[in-house]
Amino acid sequence: MYRLLIGGGGTYLFFIYMKDYRKLTEDEVLQLKSQSCLADDWGNVSVAEGFNCEYVHHTRFSGEVKLGVFDAEFTLPGGIRKHSGLRHVTLHNVVVGDNCCIENIQNYIANYEIGNDTFIENVDIILVDGLSTFGNGVEATVLNETGGREVLINDKLSAHQAYILALYRHRPELINRMKAIADYYSNKHASATGSIGDHVMILNTGSIKNVRIGDYCHICGTCRLSNGSVNSNVTAPVHIGHGVICDDFIISSGSEVDDGTMLTRCFVGQACKLGHNYSASDSLFFSNCQGENGEACAICTSSTSIMSELVIGKTKEEAKRIIENYMNMIYERDYDEDLLEEAIAFKNTHKQANRIKCATLGWNGLVKLIEESEE
Repeated sequence: MYRLLIGGGGTYLFFIYMKDYRKLTEDEVLQLKSQSCLADDWGNVSVAEGFNCEYVHHTRFSGEVKLGVFDAEFTLPGGIRKHSGLRHVTLHNVVVGDNCCIENIQNYIANYEIGNDTFIENVDIILVDGLSTFGNGVEATVLNETGGREVLINDKLSAHQAYILALYRHRPELINRMKAIADYYSNKHASATGSIGDHVMILNTGSIKNVRIGDYCHICGTCRLSNGSVNSNVTAPVHIGHGVICDDFIISSGSEVDDGTMLTRCFVGQACKLGHNYSASDSLFFSNCQGENGEACAICTSSTSIMSELVIGKTKEEAKRIIENYMNMIYERDYDEDLLEEAIAFKNTHKQANRIKCATLGWNGLVKLIEESEE
């Protein structure tokens, strides 16, 4: 099928694949009923050409449902083979692509478009409830120990943008404009229908609510995913594993989140690895970060990052002077504000004595490295 596009620059011919659907025949409805299938209105169930009722059992249809063909088989670990189809599932306003296998859904799947060759088994519930931005526009209050500096997370967030949003509060017009752009992006991608891409595998998982899932994503044994985007793709798939709980999140391509990790209001950049009961809230992890066996401390990671920016390219003596002034600021002694630049954001850390160690951990590490180099 093709469409003609006429614009200001001329006329363009482009091809777009559009699946043709048809209504069920009377014989197909009778066969589905004989296979313990139910529908609120069989007239709202459409199927692709080549659809075969043989692979649909114990399925309830609600709202508008569209089904692809079921021609392929899946080979699972251990060698067991399962034919694509629907078994023991309730679908409400769902589009199912070609050659999917969906079975043993305890509650239901609602308001989703599911791609081709996707395998979903033993899941509690998958739904979109109302209009969702899928984690875009969530406000992460990074550096909250120093008074709160909000960053609106989204699919396109970069370290540079986050740095400006968190530390350039003296430029309110710039910050407001950047937030307006982030809000525009979030609203543009808001939808009452979620998507699960092609070649996705979701196994033995709890609830998935208001989550957009990209191609080739693997979700296994996960407890809960809520209000987020999993930006997986064929060249950099995302893996989300056992015991993981994610609320208000963005996970970028190539990342692995496993082994009881808990994330709340977090952005996870490309190729990050979080596991072994790692826990974080209001945190931003950019490319190639790794976290295990602990909690993310915003003030520790951010102060160390700023320290690195300050000392790169400096002589050893210049670095020592910067460190000395930073420590003076933390411990309420006289210091040169101009030398500290963005590190001035931590000047109120002394008001929370239990955070002083967080604010100085990276700096003390650098002091030790300098001392060892002088021995």
